[in-house]
Amino acid sequence: MRLGKIDYLNLLPFDVFIKRFPLSWQSKAILAHRKSYPAKLNRDFLFARLDGGFLSSIMAYGKRGMRLPCGIISHGEVWSVLALPKEAKGDYQSASSNALIQVLRIHAEVLIGDRALIYKLKGGEAIDLGKRWLEQKRLPFVFGLFCVSKNKHEAKRIASAFVRSRIRIPWYLLKDASDSRGIHPKDVLSYLQKISYRLGPKEKRGLEVFYRELLFLGIRSPKRFERRRDAISSKSL
Repeated sequence: MRLGKIDYLNLLPFDVFIKRFPLSWQSKAILAHRKSYPAKLNRDFLFARLDGGFLSSIMAYGKRGMRLPCGIISHGEVWSVLALPKEAKGDYQSASSNALIQVLRIHAEVLIGDRALIYKLKGGEAIDLGKRWLEQKRLPFVFGLFCVSKNKHEAKRIASAFVRSRIRIPWYLLKDASDSRGIHPKDVLSYLQKISYRLGPKEKRGLEVFYRELLFLGIRSPKRFERRRDAISSKSL
């Protein structure tokens, strides 16, 4: 099975989990190789270069059958999805967050992932989109989803085991992640406390509310969203 993974700190617990999970060495090798930012993995999935993995939640918009009960979720502040007080501009690494800022009616620059986390920890001025979503909707926000196009039984086995597991991150992996990104280990652990992975009833409700808002905006697919985002960016120049 060809799985991809968002190469951000928010999936460090999944890295630890998958190393111990009974999966073929070929699948683990592909997963280790297919690490990138969300928008890149979305394209690989659309063009069938991947069978699944952690993708932007917008990828499952209108396609219930491909999503599994596992995602990248915030219940308020997320620290790594920000709106900067700059000219309106999407983040090339993003898909869901570029749509979210439209839903929230915020005119600013989107910054996501480890770059956003570093910006936040340095005290940069920004609106935390996870916090703003909770303030407006009183629901969690699902930034990413574990999605598949085939081998759903095997993928569901992985996702179900992951959300049930209690992950303890070994010090050497925590230190490696810390050193490679220039973030103190304590800040890494504080950040991971902002993230959850189980897609329960409230999380599913938050996801459906997000999809409903996309429908109101006329965003019906990832491809249409990319065209709309490009049009908005060109108008703001």
